[in-house]
Amino acid sequence: MSYDFRESKKRVIDELTTKTKIGPVVNPTDNKLTYENGARSWISAIFVDIRKSTEYFKNTSDDIIARTLRAFSSELIKIMKDGAKYLQIGLRGDCVYAVYPTPNKSDIVEVFRVAYRINAFMKMLRVLLEQKNMPTIEAGIGLGVGNDLVIKAGDNGSGINDIIWIGDAVVDASNNSDRAKKEVTSEIVMSNLFYTNIIEILSEENPEYKEWISNKKSGSYYGYSQTLPYYHCSIVQSNFSDWIDKGFSE
Repeated sequence: MSYDFRESKKRVIDELTTKTKIGPVVNPTDNKLTYENGARSWISAIFVDIRKSTEYFKNTSDDIIARTLRAFSSELIKIMKDGAKYLQIGLRGDCVYAVYPTPNKSDIVEVFRVAYRINAFMKMLRVLLEQKNMPTIEAGIGLGVGNDLVIKAGDNGSGINDIIWIGDAVVDASNNSDRAKKEVTSEIVMSNLFYTNIIEILSEENPEYKEWISNKKSGSYYGYSQTLPYYHCSIVQSNFSDWIDKGFSE
């Protein structure tokens, strides 16, 4: 693991203290996926969405919003890139997401580790914001997995296109990020399928994972008229969290 959370603190402070001149939005560039290919494979997705963002944006200055969101998004991208091989990392408004190839259960576990590392980062970000008397933010972290179809779609030759993930992984991750810190108090919410693929490996590491990750049934599961479970937790990367608790001292 090469992600250095100590260096992360320095970068976040730089972002939070650099004033921002608000300018026009720049469209993201396209990737190299062609119109002639595609794939169906097991993928996992993670979505990190700011909670109560409408209220936050309404009551916070543009400059502070820009500093905070830049620190939030840039560090999340670093964590997402470091934690596992990824297919795509992107931004949707105030949400940062990543999609990973996960043909094996051990790959899905690595995506879960990305999630609890992000949860520790959010703890650090809140502390740093408080120290600078800036409004704090919370985030919901959603996880999903599925055997999904991946294609490139758009207007060929126009430059207007995107990768489309057709299946459960992205949909479940997006919806679960909305459940976190809303339907449940936990920061991390995962689909039933995601949980069943990681719990055996995690329990071999530490049987307490079965206690740390809780089950919840929902009467409305993403619009379907059936009751299916999802799982949630507030797990953080322990050495990262301990470092924060010690006031960033060794």
